[in-house]
Amino acid sequence: MIVIMRPRLFILAAGLVLAGCSSESTPTSGGSTATTPPAASATTGAAGDGLPDPCTLLTKSEVDAATGGTFGQGAINTTVSQEFISACDWQSSGVATVQVLVTTVDAFETSRQAAAQTYGSADDVTVPKAKRAYVAKGGFLIGMDMGEIYLQVSYIATGANVAAVVRDLAAKAAGRTG
Repeated sequence: MIVIMRPRLFILAAGLVLAGCSSESTPTSGGSTATTPPAASATTGAAGDGLPDPCTLLTKSEVDAATGGTFGQGAINTTVSQEFISACDWQSSGVATVQVLVTTVDAFETSRQAAAQTYGSADDVTVPKAKRAYVAKGGFLIGMDMGEIYLQVSYIATGANVAAVVRDLAAKAAGRTG
């Protein structure tokens, strides 16, 4: 089941957030290791348009504490990241992945509709500092309208309290966006 869910995560991140864009990408992850200071700053190469560096929106220790696992440092996902979108992945030694995605594209409604169609529902949820937010069925993904940016936090894992982890990490990431 994880093998099926992980590609769907990238569909939401790369395909549905970018609805209307013509570029294509293959769902893989990679990139160089990024640092994780406690506050967000404008990117200097991960993405353009003054986006916050998604690797600064969470720390490795926050990801480890929330999940109860051991993850690597956040690294820019070079497959998903482009001029107007940037994603950072924290990966465990197993299949678990935490992803933070930011974009200047007005993607909230498009992503919400795609999540509802793909996963069965996308319900309203309250996240501090977010203008509006939704949670995909199963709780593994929260998409947030932060005003000037769309922020998405997701967690793919087995046997974990995924919904609680995503709520915790989404609140932390949202708190660093402005």
